[in-house]
Amino acid sequence: MLQLTYLELQDKFGDQFIARLDGQVICSGKTFEELVQKMKAQGVDETRVTLEYIEPKGEVVVYRFSL
Repeated sequence: MLQLTYLELQDKFGDQFIARLDGQVICSGKTFEELVQKMKAQGVDETRVTLEYIEPKGEVVVYRFSL
């Protein structure tokens, strides 16, 4: 199974939400609602997927958490 690097994900899915199953992108959408609709249409088991937002190409976001 070939997994894409984050830069490759930005090239293909920048500024989109994606669903991954076993590391593979199975669908994407410009909005979270569009992604969910596509997942439902495909009969995707939402308990088995990872949902992510991919930043637009050329952008990087750093999150800082304090505990």
